[in-house]
Amino acid sequence: MIAKILAKGFASDIVGYVMREFHDKEKYTADTWRVIDSDGILGNDYRRIVDSLDIGVSLNRKISKPIGHISVSFDKADLPRLTDDFMVLLAKEYMERMGIKDTQYLIVRHLETDSPHFHIVYNR
Repeated sequence: MIAKILAKGFASDIVGYVMREFHDKEKYTADTWRVIDSDGILGNDYRRIVDSLDIGVSLNRKISKPIGHISVSFDKADLPRLTDDFMVLLAKEYMERMGIKDTQYLIVRHLETDSPHFHIVYNR
């Protein structure tokens, strides 16, 4: 497992990336990614998820880049055991160990590459 802490920023940009909102809709269809877990998020479409995170962000304006983004990748040999449920379990354990708790989060699995991976988007 390799985790990369990526650039922090705004919900619209990060959620747009992980949900393929700004990508080629013919190449990145609904079967190339999926939301596998979330907490504190109202709705399951791009606009509602962004709005939910933005409401949370509005509670603390001191953070200039309020949304965190982590990508967690695995070797393709691990693919047979990487069910969505197992990835969620790993994501939650990772967040707990990194001190990411009691906050909104979204976990999105990408399926279009040879490298099994998911993204964690969270309110800092």
